[in-house]
Amino acid sequence: MAQWRKVIVSGSNAVLNEISASGAITPTNNDGVALGTETRQFSDLFLAEGAVINFDAGDFTATQANNLLTLSGGNTRVDKLEIDGANDSIDVSTDMVITAAADITLAAGGANVKPNADSSIDLGISGTAFRKLFVDDIDLANQGSIAGAVHISGSGNITGSDIYASSNVDVVGRVDVLSHISSSASITGSNVYAEAGFDTAGTITLGTQLAVGHGGTGLNTTTAKAVVITNDSGGTNALATVAMGTNGQLLIGGSNGPAVAVPTGGDGLSVTVGDGTLEYDLDAALTTVTSVKNNSLIIGGNSQNNTIDFGTDDVILFDTDNTERMRVDAAGVDITGALTVSTNATIEGNLIVNGDTTTLSNTNVAVGDSFIFLATGSAGSNVDAGIIVQSGSAVDSGSALYHDINSQRWSVAKQIKDTSTAIAPSEFVVTVKALGDDGAPVEADKEYGVGEMAINNNGDIWIYS
Repeated sequence: MAQWRKVIVSGSNAVLNEISASGAITPTNNDGVALGTETRQFSDLFLAEGAVINFDAGDFTATQANNLLTLSGGNTRVDKLEIDGANDSIDVSTDMVITAAADITLAAGGANVKPNADSSIDLGISGTAFRKLFVDDIDLANQGSIAGAVHISGSGNITGSDIYASSNVDVVGRVDVLSHISSSASITGSNVYAEAGFDTAGTITLGTQLAVGHGGTGLNTTTAKAVVITNDSGGTNALATVAMGTNGQLLIGGSNGPAVAVPTGGDGLSVTVGDGTLEYDLDAALTTVTSVKNNSLIIGGNSQNNTIDFGTDDVILFDTDNTERMRVDAAGVDITGALTVSTNATIEGNLIVNGDTTTLSNTNVAVGDSFIFLATGSAGSNVDAGIIVQSGSAVDSGSALYHDINSQRWSVAKQIKDTSTAIAPSEFVVTVKALGDDGAPVEADKEYGVGEMAINNNGDIWIYS
């Protein structure tokens, strides 16, 4: 029965059932041999009382004695440290997480729990806050702040960069704000100052017209059917209204300011105006037009049968003698009749030839595609396919490199006619599989059959025979 057999060559690993030695078992070179692999692992490791696991000639050791494991020589790193059980642990997932089944008690001999640097660490974060804080004293050291939905009562002044409120704000004295005041209710007080902005969901009532410089119009009334423009007269940039009472009028800008006017026609263009309407029409004779578009457009001779038809969306038809000769649509270009190309032709997409024979009379054929797909029409018949290279003096005969359909293997053969459709293989092409590990190949690793080779990562060689 065919099976995988290991080829023993220089450097091959021997397969042993058991190892017995009266002395130490050592590798041939320092740091050159592993004990087991990722896929070939030992089941258990048995060590005696007082055993030592020694790394790099004592650089780091693990020593067991009297039910105590001592690690010496350097740091110890673990993914997760469980203490007494799974409910008490120290773990790191970006943040260090200390999990306790009960409370966490800090017993600091120095009587302080402190950050590593001044003003460098927060207690809690936004969205994940402590529930309550029990302290005897809070000292902000003249540099801290209190933010959030809090209630502060007491006597003194209130100052800040921003003040936001969702309910009424009543001020008896004065509030100075460096940036922004925002409220969805009312704000009342003796003096409220904001250097940046003031937002309210209610209303603001003014005793006089709001000036342009403060975001208003400065106008008491506006003219009916008029537009608002800036009035440059006197350099005040005040707002004014311009009436538009004539059919077809537009507001047109100019060096002396905007003015109203009725548009006029030009070369090949006529203008018709009405009450709120403006229409542009093309003249019968056009000499300056650079684009013509219409959903039913047909271009052709007045008394001839040759036309270009744009009447169907995404389709252009070229007709000669009332017969379609070329169609351009979303799928591409379809030509009816013979196509003759007198110079070079460049085809950017796929070339499909449906004839019986394709003849290339070239000295050399350069194919830029990554793959040549042969026998694409043989899905139902399954035939041998490959390449035949002229060899010897026999015309239309040569050596073949092909895929044999019966054996399902790449094969070679000699003296094959160019008209051959079935070939008996002289020999098979040897294939080599990289197993990607150091384990022995299994039956499922066979792809082609007898003579196939497989190689481990460690250099071991196998032949299917």
